[in-house]
Amino acid sequence: MNIENRALPAQWYIRAFVFTLHSILILFIWLGGHQTLTKQTPQRLSVRTVSLTPRSPAPPQPAPTIVAEAVPDPAPAPAPAPQPAPQPTPQPKKIEIKKTVATKQQKKVEVKQKAPDKPAAKAVDHKQSALIADALASLDKSAALQNKRAAPSKAQQTRAPTAVATLSTESHVSVEEDTASLSPQERTYVDELVQRLKLQLKLPEYGEVEIQLTLSRLGKVISVVCAKSKATKNSKYVEKKLKEMHFPPFGTHFPDVQEHTFRLQLKSDFNY
Repeated sequence: MNIENRALPAQWYIRAFVFTLHSILILFIWLGGHQTLTKQTPQRLSVRTVSLTPRSPAPPQPAPTIVAEAVPDPAPAPAPAPQPAPQPTPQPKKIEIKKTVATKQQKKVEVKQKAPDKPAAKAVDHKQSALIADALASLDKSAALQNKRAAPSKAQQTRAPTAVATLSTESHVSVEEDTASLSPQERTYVDELVQRLKLQLKLPEYGEVEIQLTLSRLGKVISVVCAKSKATKNSKYVEKKLKEMHFPPFGTHFPDVQEHTFRLQLKSDFNY
């Protein structure tokens, strides 16, 4: 009990001290704020009056003077020179002949335009035929020159058919003839014969055809015999084509015979 009684006054003193301290602080703060409010002086407003005086107007400027210049009258246009009267142009006389010629030319042009274009195959055939004709003409000229140089001067006798041999060729038709037993002049004739056959023959089917072609001294075909043929179409084609052909005369070639038989073998490596 004594200890508790002693503690109570101590707590009371502490509380009293804290209370007084707080009250002093509050009082100090209040007094300091009141003094700052009283020290502020009110601001004064100054009013100024401004008098507006009208300005004097600027003196008017004089208007610019306009000087009128006299414009000269335009010169009168010169009178047009009188043109000569146009002479009547002579009308061309109508010529009926020219009209007929023109109409004929027009008809030709119309026919050409209406004519259908030929296929490429026919154009190629025409070119080949023209080339063949040129080659044959050159061969005929060479044969004629050789015939003029010399004429046959021995008894004319027939010879047996020659044996078969191979000649190299690049054409569709391969011609084979034995030239070993022939003279140089006779070989030239055989070469010419081979060239003509290459140019004018084109077997319709694949295969070989062995023929015996007998020619007179004038180059006329006496007989054509197909000894062997794998295709009847080829043999008929060769017989018909050779009978229509005409070869150059012998001339100085084969001087001892009136006719000569050539044994030929035609080859077609192309299958149409």
